[in-house]
Amino acid sequence: MNSSGPAYPLASLYVGDLHPDVTEAMLYQKFSPAGQIMSIRVSLGYAYINFQQPADAECALDTMNYEVIKGRPIRIIKSGVGNIFIKNMDESIDNKALYDTFSAFGNILSCK
Repeated sequence: MNSSGPAYPLASLYVGDLHPDVTEAMLYQKFSPAGQIMSIRVSLGYAYINFQQPADAECALDTMNYEVIKGRPIRIIKSGVGNIFIKNMDESIDNKALYDTFSAFGNILSCK
């Protein structure tokens, strides 16, 4: 673990496919019924939500995946050391190419 800041093992979620206008306050309102939220970090098109308890993160994942916020269904996955995010790829690279390339290194849970 990194001692430079708090860690949220198994209680952190990646929320993707967000509308550009989604705010931290919107996500807090949407996700707080699942449990106590420790922090939310929003970037363009995605966010990380850290719950106090892993069971609360699991509840949010199970009940809110593909919920619609501002007209778009959101995509939720567990955030952890096994996640890889790649930006600025050539437009010719599609989901299948990503899957085929990275599946040599392990099981792919989500590829977009």
